[in-house]
Amino acid sequence: MGRWPMMVLLGTLILAGGSACAQQERHATLFYTTNMEGNLVPCGCNPDAQLGGVQARTHMVHQVRQSDPRGFLLSGGGLFGANPVTNRTVAEFIHKGLVLLDYDAIGLQWSDLVFGMEVPANSGLPFVSGNGTGDHFPSERLIERGGVALLYSQWLNPAKTIKAGKGPPPYPVTDDFKAFVARLQDKAPKALIVVGSDLERSEAEKLPLAGIDILILRGAEVASEPFHLGQTLVLAPEQWGRFLGRLDLTLDGDGHILTFKHIEIPLEEPKEMPASLTQWHEAYQARLAENRQKRMARRRAARKGIGLYAGIDKCTACHEKEVHGWRETIHEGAFETLEKPGKGADPVCLRCHTVGFGQEGGFVDITLDRHLAGVQCEACHGPLGEHARTGEALPQKLGRKNAEARCRGCHDAMHSPEFNWEEYTRKLDHCGLSQGAVK
Repeated sequence: MGRWPMMVLLGTLILAGGSACAQQERHATLFYTTNMEGNLVPCGCNPDAQLGGVQARTHMVHQVRQSDPRGFLLSGGGLFGANPVTNRTVAEFIHKGLVLLDYDAIGLQWSDLVFGMEVPANSGLPFVSGNGTGDHFPSERLIERGGVALLYSQWLNPAKTIKAGKGPPPYPVTDDFKAFVARLQDKAPKALIVVGSDLERSEAEKLPLAGIDILILRGAEVASEPFHLGQTLVLAPEQWGRFLGRLDLTLDGDGHILTFKHIEIPLEEPKEMPASLTQWHEAYQARLAENRQKRMARRRAARKGIGLYAGIDKCTACHEKEVHGWRETIHEGAFETLEKPGKGADPVCLRCHTVGFGQEGGFVDITLDRHLAGVQCEACHGPLGEHARTGEALPQKLGRKNAEARCRGCHDAMHSPEFNWEEYTRKLDHCGLSQGAVK
């Protein structure tokens, strides 16, 4: 698998009362992901972040299904990001791409509701919500395959919610975890009970998990090896959907786990587009082009906000030394790193590779705003058009703490997994950041 080795863990769970007879043992395989977080296509600017996305997921799912057609395909949800909110077009095509993969079940997380309840409810995807109210989503899905029954449900943490504007939470949930588990046990006493969640480990440790065979936690920046809380096997995957988890199980006659083998398979982008995604990809590219034309038309028609941002050339007259230092950094060529893989119009990428994208007066398109391409002064210090014209409206002052936070807005764990504040500032320091003296 190239530079991304598989992670393998073997385990044995000894049940109270002894093991099942050999002739009663059954075998099952689970393939799972969670917290895709809007990762439709992997970042094109960082070679260490080229994992995940719909194409890589489709390619790998096709492979594992050919090798084990009886495997269960599950997702713990979190398909969209909530901070920042996933672009609406990206969200739409994540749903459309995953529909083609025929998931057995997808859990609902709060971030899946950032555009309201109707979006996931009408997506065509097999969402489930075990403690939600109403009839928008089924509370569980029972799947039987290869002589094994698997019951999948999802627990939405009542302590975490998402609001639509200033109104109430768009989806009321119950908080009776014991009743939730009891209902699952009554529904299918002999089934393997798997629960997805938006829980972190510390939150899961406080819940009465008895009766749940497998619990999937929300994705974290770094995956952890599976572990047990009581008799419950807990899976702690990485977020952003960059790996496909594979869990091979030996079960007793009652559906309880005797042994397991766990592997994390890196989702590397295939050399060729999977045939099943050809129309999907063409439609996505056409939508990006359409959105680009709309942005340009609005900018030409309104011209509102033009001049709010100055562009780096206007800074040179008074800040020649700083601009010269900036031109020696990779920030100057940040937009070109998008054009090479053909992402110069991708709104997901433009936010961090241009000045003011999505803001009034900011970058819209390279044909209109070449002077705002790249990561320039105003990406950190705010719009300075008025300052360039009059000398007033001084740049935002960034203390060391604020400067680091501003950098990490783009250099996050997904796009810059090896980001080191001290090292990076030394490479591009133009105003004393590495010494703590920020102008």
